[in-house]
Amino acid sequence: MNKNRRFLCACILMISICVMLVSCNSTDKVDDFRKKLEEANSFEMVMTMDIPVFGKVTMISKVDGNKTWTNAVMGSPETYTEIKGEKVDVYTKTDTGWEKSTKDNDDKENSSFALLDGSNYEYSKSEKAYVLKDGTSLDYDGIVFTTAKLTLEKNSGKIEGTAVSEGMTLNITIEFKNIGSTKVDLPM
Repeated sequence: MNKNRRFLCACILMISICVMLVSCNSTDKVDDFRKKLEEANSFEMVMTMDIPVFGKVTMISKVDGNKTWTNAVMGSPETYTEIKGEKVDVYTKTDTGWEKSTKDNDDKENSSFALLDGSNYEYSKSEKAYVLKDGTSLDYDGIVFTTAKLTLEKNSGKIEGTAVSEGMTLNITIEFKNIGSTKVDLPM
């Protein structure tokens, strides 16, 4: 009976170790974080890029349901948008106030969520974060990440990496925060 008990304990120990090793390398947390952003449909995204010649540039976007806000950056004005079915109202900051225009809704999927596809990552124990798999690159609006480290907290996430855009190599940090609590109030 003692041999059977030892054998059973050894089997349980081996199964526990296998489950632990598989769950440590799981990217379910990445996919769960992406789903959390999609379902909350309310968050702030801060992208900081170190661009040769220009230096450090920060772009901030806020999402609140069908409304978004983007700060003025690199010659582009501050803008708000509101999706209304087939149309999108765009509010653009001008020298004299706000200008409203309406355009067709191209219904393009939010590409920032593509950065959070768990199939592109693997967990690194040494980095204590998810890293881009070898040979994988991520395209975010023409910016191609060649390296990425993704750290996740309960209500935030951060991607730090190296990317190439228009032949330039950039160091980029993208932070997702204020999930579920971001508000956007239109200017008009």
